[in-house]
Amino acid sequence: IKTAFVFFRDVMSLGITLVGHQKKIMSSIQTMRAQMLHLHGTGIQV
Repeated sequence: IKTAFVFFRDVMSLGITLVGHQKKIMSSIQTMRAQMLHLHGTGIQV
């Protein structure tokens, strides 16, 4: 939760003040993180 707090503060510092926009950005980042973790976990062995 602390990471989310810092992120919201960072978003605010960028001038993104509308809560709906902040939530959409957070959701998108969470989706990208999940995708990266999934791809990283299923790496191709050579």
